[in-house]
Formats: sequence, structure tokens, C-alpha cells
Amino acid sequence: MKGKLYYILLIFATICACEKLDTSMPEQNAVVNEPNSDTTVTHPTSYSVDDILNGEITDAFNKNSDTTFTRVWLRGYIVGYVGGTKLSSAIFDAGNKMTNILLADSPLETNFENCIPVQLSTSSAANKQVREALNLSNHPGNLKKKVEIYGDLIYYMSAIGMKNVTKYMFLSDDFDYNNPPKDPDINDENKDDNGDDNEQTNKDDKEDKDDKEDNGNGENTDDNNKEDNNPNGNEDSDDSILGIEIYSVTDVLGPLTNYFIVHNVASISNCLVKGYIVGYIRKNNISHTAFGLGNPIESNIVLADSPEEKDYNNCIAVQLTTGSTYIQAREALNLKDHPENFHRCVIVEGSIQKYMGALGVKNTKDYTFLE
Repeated sequence: MKGKLYYILLIFATICACEKLDTSMPEQNAVVNEPNSDTTVTHPTSYSVDDILNGEITDAFNKNSDTTFTRVWLRGYIVGYVGGTKLSSAIFDAGNKMTNILLADSPLETNFENCIPVQLSTSSAANKQVREALNLSNHPGNLKKKVEIYGDLIYYMSAIGMKNVTKYMFLSDDFDYNNPPKDPDINDENKDDNGDDNEQTNKDDKEDKDDKEDNGNGENTDDNNKEDNNPNGNEDSDDSILGIEIYSVTDVLGPLTNYFIVHNVASISNCLVKGYIVGYIRKNNISHTAFGLGNPIESNIVLADSPEEKDYNNCIAVQLTTGSTYIQAREALNLKDHPENFHRCVIVEGSIQKYMGALGVKNTKDYTFLE
């Protein structure tokens, strides 16, 4: 009898020990589920929001929307929640929703396309604990707090999101509020990607249309109505500079870049550039190129000499701006409305000048797809 009781107690003790063992922790000394913790632990499997939206994970979801990345740490600022069933219904404020929150790299973010929705469920005791601690309905003070959460990356709210969150920790706020990053407002139709205000351009386009509606061949003649993109006035016109009529991306990045430096040229108008559409830029530099169709925007595309290019150093950015001269190209080329343009070869016409941190194409006014 004593022997049988001994074995029962031994089995019970073994089960209890196994239940307390957490093999999913990336680091043994990580502090988790401590609301007042100011710990800044960076885990081996930890990602920022930008890492997810503009990296290989987005590419994987583009290839297969059923993709799931399990046991991932995600860090970011709580900037709001999703009021409906899609990420586009994001609300950047505290509210009465307990079922989800939004994470972004900046506490000042107000563009849903730069956010990741996080489900706060009650499926398990661990899920419920996270929900009770992070939801903005019970804790409006969590708004703009930096947090790191542990869960599974999965398609959620019609976007890449996170579910099954079982752990969290609040992090110290290291955001520089005095010098916040200048990120373009891609939802504002009166602004282009590098912050130039097109309101005056749109006004001038309308006046040009009224004054010069037709030059005899049915085409608008407001091409000379340019934005003030060249304050120094050193603009050349493309008369087959370097003996090249249609520039490749390599031409722009190589000999044409050298030409700009040697001759102190700010821009060359009416240029033709050929390349494959390989992605788009979410922020204001070519280094933030997203090679895929994660959450494309309307205001730019990225060209390369190869449809399989994955190195931004071999790419150029093409601005798709508004205004009567440019809107047709924007509406036809952008990947948001036309995902079928991905990997298509195209010739674009516009001004070659510095754009997104390197030479690119601005004021794109015409295009031709090459099959």
C-alpha cells in the first residue's frame, strides 16, 4: 500500500513540474507579464512592425496568405484599435473595444497601413490575462505605450496580424518626440512621397486647363507647369544625354548618377526609363523598399532591371503623383489598384532627379507596358 502511494505521489509531482516548464521562452531571464516592468529585453525572435511589413515575412504572406509564423515576439507602440472587421477601419484613439489593439513603430502613427492588428482573445487563461492587461477599453492609459508581445503572426483583419498572444511586457519609451521621423502622409492626395505639397500644382493644373485646354491635337499643354522641384534652376532637357534614349535602371544608378555629380545637374526632364515593377516604398527612402504586394500604396513604385531583384541598391523609385498631367500614369501604374502590374516591364516618362534618397523618376506623366 505504501509503495503504491509513493508511486502515485511521484507521478503527481512529475506532472506539476511539467506544467510549470515553459520551453517557448526565447530568453530565460526575460520579464513577462509585468505591467510595471521597464525592461528593454530584445529577443532573438523579436521584430519591429517595420520588420514585418517591409521584410521577408510580408513576402512569405504574399506568396501564401495561409502562412503562419508561430512563437514570435513583436514590439511596438499601442496606437489604437480596429473598429470593424478590416484594418482599414482603424481608430487611432482609446475606445470601448476589448478584442484588439493596433501596434506601430511610432506612437504618433495615424496611417493604418503602417500598423499590425493584434487580437486579444479569451481562448485560454494566458490569452485572457493579456487581454485584461492590454485592451484600451479598460486601460485607456495604454495608448502610446510601448509593448512587446508574444504570439503567432497570421492573416487577421485582412492584413498581417498577430493572434494567440500569451505573453507581454511593457518597454521603456525610447521614441524621440523632439525629432520624430518624417514619414509621408500617403493618405493625403495633396502630398507626394517626400512631403512636397501639390496643392499649388493642382490649382495651376486647373488654371492651365482653363487657359490652354487644347493645343490643336487634343492634348493638354500644362507640361510646362512644374512643381518647384529644382530651386537652383539647373535643369537639363533630355536630348539623348550620354547617347541613351531609354535608360535602364543600371544606367540611372551608374553613368547618369556620375553625370549629375560632374555637371551639377539637379534634374533632367522628359526622360524615358525602362524597368520591371518589383515593389513600392512605404517610407521616404529607397532602403525601405517592400519587394512584394503586402500593403501597396498609390504614390510610388520601384523599378529594377530584373523582375526577381531583391536588393534596393539595384532599384530606383518612381513617383506617381496627382495633377491632371500625372494622374493617368498614377492610376494605371500603382500596385494598390493593379497588383497584376507586379513584375511587369514598363517604360515610364518623367523627370530624373533625386527622389527617395537617390536618383529616381518624379512627375511621371506617361508609360508604356512591354510584354
